[in-house]
Amino acid sequence: MRRVQVFNDGPDGRREVRMTANIATGDTNPTHCCRMYNTTRWPMIVHNGKSVSNYPSGNRIGAAGWYSGVGYTNVYIRPEDFPFTPVHGTWTPSVKFESTLGFAAVDPSFAAVPFDETKYEGHVLYEGSGGSTWRTLTIDTVTLKLCNGDHRLFLRTGRPIGAGEGYGVFVVRFKVENTPDACAS
Repeated sequence: MRRVQVFNDGPDGRREVRMTANIATGDTNPTHCCRMYNTTRWPMIVHNGKSVSNYPSGNRIGAAGWYSGVGYTNVYIRPEDFPFTPVHGTWTPSVKFESTLGFAAVDPSFAAVPFDETKYEGHVLYEGSGGSTWRTLTIDTVTLKLCNGDHRLFLRTGRPIGAGEGYGVFVVRFKVENTPDACAS
């Protein structure tokens, strides 16, 4: 993590840098109306000689969906598990699904054209309850036969809203570098 001076007022401590998309739906149904908001959550530490006040209280990298009438659907990975460098062999990141449902998969193809039902969900690692519990995923890049190169860890959390479900989604790109390559003949 790189430390930079962002502003001179306000407290020192943990903050989040967020990149967001805010969509007005035009729907007036009070159970799922008005607004869909998506955000990423990147940690930073502020040092400017003031008293310390941390928000958020925990160190995490993540993303969220926010829906009128539901609130946030947050999903996180621990910063120490984020794949800033290539992954070799088995990678065991800890993730948290803060809503009712949790789902994790490697290399799903939800939007592939042409659609291939056999690859749709990718390698499913977890599907079950969310519940704000840190869970350790086991991604054995050799057993899963992940070729050297770029891959995606898809994390989703959600809960029912109106006639469907509201989700928070975070796609973590990672690079595999195994010797030998799991795909080499």
